[in-house]
Amino acid sequence: MGPRSLSGMRVGLTALFVVAASAPAVAQGLLRVAVPEIPILLDPQRAVTSAERALAAEVFMGLVTHDAEGRPVPGIAESWAVSGDGRRYVFTLRRGLAWSDGRDLVAADVVAGLERALDPATAAPAAPLLLPIRNAAEFQLGTLPPGEGLGATAPDDRTVMIELAGPSARFLHILAEPVAMPVPRHRLRALGEAWSQPFVVVGNGPFDPVPAGDRWALVRNPRYVGPDPPQVERVELVAAADPRTAVLAAGVDMALGFDAEPRRNDDPADAMRGEAGQDTYRLVVNMQRPPLDRREVRHALAMAIDRDEAIAEADLADAAPAYALVPATPDGRYRSPRAPFARLSQADRITVAQALLLDVDRDAPIAVRLAVPFGDTHRAIARVIAANWREIGFQAEISERAAADHERALLAGDFDVAVLTGNGRDTDPWPYLSRFSRAATVWNVARYAETPFDERFAVADLETDVESRLGYLRSAEAVLVEDQVVWPLFQFAAVGPVGPRVAGWTGNLVSRHPLRLVAVP
Repeated sequence: MGPRSLSGMRVGLTALFVVAASAPAVAQGLLRVAVPEIPILLDPQRAVTSAERALAAEVFMGLVTHDAEGRPVPGIAESWAVSGDGRRYVFTLRRGLAWSDGRDLVAADVVAGLERALDPATAAPAAPLLLPIRNAAEFQLGTLPPGEGLGATAPDDRTVMIELAGPSARFLHILAEPVAMPVPRHRLRALGEAWSQPFVVVGNGPFDPVPAGDRWALVRNPRYVGPDPPQVERVELVAAADPRTAVLAAGVDMALGFDAEPRRNDDPADAMRGEAGQDTYRLVVNMQRPPLDRREVRHALAMAIDRDEAIAEADLADAAPAYALVPATPDGRYRSPRAPFARLSQADRITVAQALLLDVDRDAPIAVRLAVPFGDTHRAIARVIAANWREIGFQAEISERAAADHERALLAGDFDVAVLTGNGRDTDPWPYLSRFSRAATVWNVARYAETPFDERFAVADLETDVESRLGYLRSAEAVLVEDQVVWPLFQFAAVGPVGPRVAGWTGNLVSRHPLRLVAVP
């Protein structure tokens, strides 16, 4: 059966996108962007940190990308169609696609990117995202049956066909991630793994990296073929400890690769623009650190935190105590299970916490390393937590790091309790829970490994009925609540640090702000 004659093909607004050609805009201006760090490699399959993933998405583009609202839209594909059973996707590539060195970009480059991500030699941390593809697990393990291959093929230069093992509610979102982006096979053959250094890499995204003193910058890629031609000619990258200070005091236009910030009462309105939805400030526990490997200790520490006091001390606007990991969906179809101590007063929580700890030796205060990102807001909250924990016999050793160092400490497990970065305000519970699955690999910073959670979470992604899917996700979240591995402290009105001269920046639920969409005078 040919790729253009699929039996039972479903075609509609949600299954078929066709993009009309538009006249390219004239790029102008210099955009100064704060990032947690300036990466030394631009390898989309191996990207781990927020900065690596955010900048890889500027130099490369996959079949799917994000629009200003953070929604998946056609990237290098001009259209796609999905079979009626949700298991087969056929993508038609745009005409004239090229790598930044002028070589043609063809469908086989997209398939090569998927295969490279699943090759164990690549050690791609996000490879498990691609496991919905048929035979992906067998391809990764080298156990493909004779005559079988990965369920991703290139029937011709402009067609990519991807078959799934079962329907996946988030597959288009996955294809927008760097791990699913194409690779320049000719550069891989010529340079091996050195191909991804910023000064030699070739990409297909809206921007190219170029030398800029002792670092590198981004310039408009004249060979870019895709949605929304870049509006700026050059992007200067500035490594920053925290995004708020960078925009408010360092003359930076916007931040990229950071979490959204809580709105404070003293924020200048023209430099802190609202994101969509409510975010949740969370702490995560390293399950491998005694005595935090004991459930009663985790419950005690979680309930001892005075959420109202933390909000007041940090002077936050539009914030409210939170006891559920996932915010309620706007349509009310999903409501998270709440922590069992949510209805208790703060005094009663301290009493219960003390009771939970009767069997824990506390002749001397127990030290707990609390890791927070750099910034006044995090520092104020950490002071409140430290005071609360002293009441139950624990001594918080506060470790404050720049954003990039904090993220690397999370990935390395160098913490006891830490502010969990990588938050978002997605209306789907899946991203909130995915960080605690074994399949999350390095991003499962809690080192959480509970079979009941993994089983319920995995079944949810295969469920096509919306209500059943949400039921499985809620059931999985209930396991997390019982284990108290992640502690929601408060929900807040999220803002993104963006200077007043930036146009085209749009707040959205997933904090995705492609640089091709913004403009400066």
